[in-house]
Amino acid sequence: TTAISFARPGQLLRPDQSDWEAAEAWLRALATRTPPASPHTLANYRREIHRVRWYCEHFGRPSLRHWGIEDATEYLTFLREQAGKWVSTRRQGEGTTPFRSPPSTTSIANTQRVLHALFSFWQKARYIDAHPFVGIGSGGRALRTVEPHRRAVPPSILTLVLQTMSEAPRSRDQNYLALARDRFLLRLLDLTGAREQEVAAADMADIEPVFHAPSGRMYWSFVIRHGKGGKARRVPVPPQLLAEFQAYRTAFGLPPTPERGETLPLLLSTRTDAAVNAHGDARERRYLGQWKGIRRRATVWDIVKARFRAAATYLREQGRRDEAAFLEAASPHWMRHSTATNLLRQGVAPRVAAEIMGHADLRTIMGYSHAEFLAIVEELEEKGYFGEPSTTQNDSD
Repeated sequence: TTAISFARPGQLLRPDQSDWEAAEAWLRALATRTPPASPHTLANYRREIHRVRWYCEHFGRPSLRHWGIEDATEYLTFLREQAGKWVSTRRQGEGTTPFRSPPSTTSIANTQRVLHALFSFWQKARYIDAHPFVGIGSGGRALRTVEPHRRAVPPSILTLVLQTMSEAPRSRDQNYLALARDRFLLRLLDLTGAREQEVAAADMADIEPVFHAPSGRMYWSFVIRHGKGGKARRVPVPPQLLAEFQAYRTAFGLPPTPERGETLPLLLSTRTDAAVNAHGDARERRYLGQWKGIRRRATVWDIVKARFRAAATYLREQGRRDEAAFLEAASPHWMRHSTATNLLRQGVAPRVAAEIMGHADLRTIMGYSHAEFLAIVEELEEKGYFGEPSTTQNDSD
């Protein structure tokens, strides 16, 4: 006889599904909602599901649908206290784990949010009766243990990276192409605050002009169509970034600015796409602009990290060990911190900076400066809280 499982009234998921099939159903629902979850968000959720699956299977823990509060608490405790012992530097093969480094406080808070959302969906779909995270919470916004501006790439360091790139020997045409592309990429990350996955998902035509009728001027913008949480935004493109963009396109044999109907990815590989023109050789494909595109966030990461490592090697050879160590630790996401920090230091209003960065909460951008504290001080100063200002000055200041 064959056992037949019947769904309960209102149940949206089949009871014969495994937890991991039910998790995939949740991800598909997120991908098809309006607006859909971004590819980055889905990848983040899938990574968390992969981690908890490894945990359950490796340690023989109960199926997720049978988890209670104690099981959820034990998993969070494992992440805080034990996961660091299971770090694997390899990405595939026997004995590998889903942990590349010990989970940070922010990472664990992210895990809690994702699993809270997963169990909420399952409960609404009548896949489970009890929500194991209901008494623990969704994790909220993790408190930063380090001020974000301390993980930003200062302008002086970025200038040094660009200089090192320009002075590196270039023996092949591909080296010249990579230099033009990578200069644009670093400037793009530094001046727009775009995330790696937002850049990888963009097209050339997403850098487009906007006419300002009152002044009669033409401004350029970067339309980020696949932002975090599925949100889109338009970011100003300053003249120096536009110049890098045009130089990059010219190096690849393209017109300085995108033409109508152009569908090329924003980031191009230095290799051509043989699948587009199988009968032509590489020289013909280069002439026709049949370049492969870069669509993977990991590739954007690798390009930036490689440029940082090369500059770090130069600094170490010059005896500048602290700066070299800083660049070796820096990641592409630090460039995003640089954008926020530089915007506020230039006096840009926090609301405007938050729009550029794509921050939904104004408090996030305020973490990059002392603006919130100074606003409080100014209010107290008007009320005479600090008394009469001192007329004496310290000559050493």
